Amino acid sequence: MTMNRARPSRGARSCGELLLTALLLLVAGCAASGTDPLPPDTFTPDPPGMTPVVLAPGHISLPDRTEMGCTFSTDMSEFWFSRSTGSEDFPAYVLMVSYIDGREWSEPVATSFDPECLEIAPHMAPDGERFLFYRQKPDDPAFQEGTWLAERTAEGWSEPVFFHEGYCITSALDGSYYFCTDHRENTSRDLARFRIEAGEPTASQDLSGTVNSVNFEAHPWVSAEGDLLLFDYAVTDVPFSGKIFVTFRDPDGSWGTPIDLGPEINDGHTMISSLSPDGEYLLYSQGGDLMWVDAGVVYALRPGG
Repeated sequence: MTMNRARPSRGARSCGELLLTALLLLVAGCAASGTDPLPPDTFTPDPPGMTPVVLAPGHISLPDRTEMGCTFSTDMSEFWFSRSTGSEDFPAYVLMVSYIDGREWSEPVATSFDPECLEIAPHMAPDGERFLFYRQKPDDPAFQEGTWLAERTAEGWSEPVFFHEGYCITSALDGSYYFCTDHRENTSRDLARFRIEAGEPTASQDLSGTVNSVNFEAHPWVSAEGDLLLFDYAVTDVPFSGKIFVTFRDPDGSWGTPIDLGPEINDGHTMISSLSPDGEYLLYSQGGDLMWVDAGVVYALRPGG
């Protein structure tokens, strides 16, 4: 995986810190899944160009499974995503992780924190210290469905705790959290944001500008700098009409007019997109697979860019 172009960055850690982090995450992943240490099998996906391709077919994207929603660690040594179990029994989706060393990716392994829960929509906060994901447990009426939070510790990841009822939460370095609301009386899902003050979430506020409509806006992803937002848009009465849009923050702080990423990206039902932490790649779900493409397709749409 080449990472040599000038794109937004998060900073770097020392080699010693990276090695320690990788070892801790390896232990945490095995403890969470109850599996043996990671197998030695690795694969080397070819970095994509300006034409979208399936991400690591046969390794990350399997023909008999559905993969959706993904996130890298800030140093890009881990790649997390959700995969269907291929079974009608609950849970339908589990969290998977592949560890990355240079261009070599390990075979992904299940690292669900709770094998009895459905766990989807993983998001690594841009500080690299908090991991958010959505949990459901339909067979347990007392279960608190929503986004849960695990924090990095010296031993690995902490036991997750309930964080917020919002779905597909993503965060920026300024402490803002973005999410999609549930269905409303006069619209479908919309996008909103909140902050944490005195340890508690503030009341959510709909995004300013023209992002929200009477149709379906969901699955946001915000850049660490808070100046770029990707999201899904769909016409509520047209099945599988989902497309990915981008909006850029205007100088007055509001969000600009949403822009369709175009037919080469939105070729069919597309959803749940994000950019890699190094700013190199756009990743999204389409037809049950994870896709990736050079992130230049997004930056080219920035007004005046």
